[in-house]
Amino acid sequence: MLPSKIRPAHVEQRSRLPSSIRRLPAALFSTRILVVDQDRQLGVSLGFMLATRRFDDVRAVRSVKRALAVAEQFRPELVFLDLELPDDGCLAVARQLARDARNHRPRLIALTKHADDPMYEQARAVGFERLLVKPVSHDELDRILGINKATA
Repeated sequence: MLPSKIRPAHVEQRSRLPSSIRRLPAALFSTRILVVDQDRQLGVSLGFMLATRRFDDVRAVRSVKRALAVAEQFRPELVFLDLELPDDGCLAVARQLARDARNHRPRLIALTKHADDPMYEQARAVGFERLLVKPVSHDELDRILGINKATA
């Protein structure tokens, strides 16, 4: 199964988006983003949230094997990884991304159902910079992406 390719809203649909999102700098949207979560609905939901912020290069996959295959070709700049992937899969993906990074290591954001996930300390040790509790809120996603609605 191919990873889902999430596309942004069509130009005519963008006019219905909040002005704070429509006015975001164009350079922001060239970021390649990979979402890895075994829950298909969460991957699609997070991808949609990114698309409403005009990110149009988002891939969502559900397994460690697909994540590694897609990352090798796609070379994401930002990766949202589910801490609850089977067999410590998120740590394996993070380590592999670090090994494969030639000149640029992607930003790693951990996704979990529990704010006090005991695995987060291990995740920080391999390079995760933030922890997001599922379901991800719009405000928290904006903070991660550096979108300031007050000045956008």
